[in-house]
Amino acid sequence: MQNQITQKISGTLIAISMMAGAAHAATIEFEGSMKITSTSGCQNDWDPTGEIFVATYWLPIAGSDNGSRSNISIFSYTGAESFSVEPGRFSTTLKSAQGSHIASLPGTYPIKIKVATQSPATPTATTKSIRLTGTVQGFDFRPACTINFDMFVFKRE
Repeated sequence: MQNQITQKISGTLIAISMMAGAAHAATIEFEGSMKITSTSGCQNDWDPTGEIFVATYWLPIAGSDNGSRSNISIFSYTGAESFSVEPGRFSTTLKSAQGSHIASLPGTYPIKIKVATQSPATPTATTKSIRLTGTVQGFDFRPACTINFDMFVFKRE
């Protein structure tokens, strides 16, 4: 009887530890920084060229639980912006996407975004860092404002 109880407890503990390990390794997120390298069409009194943001990058990765959404989020001392494509990945051509803004005027707005370069081109579960450059049209609730960016992120461990 004691042996059966010990076996059941051992089996339960093994199952729990496997689930905990799988849950921890199931999602993959990258974080680092993004710099706006150039702009066009932004308001005359506001040019974010040179601004640096804390950034996160989420994308579909084979063998992960990341799902089908691609997302870039950037954070400054005054607020945050997020750019999402669902389902799918960012592409090398401008693609319609959802922009979100959290600051004094929160809300969502349509944007177009492209990731012109990404290295590695197809990140995997073992990728440690990603470098990407791209463009966002409609940045910060401003339909005419286009930014170009350079981003470098590391796998969140």
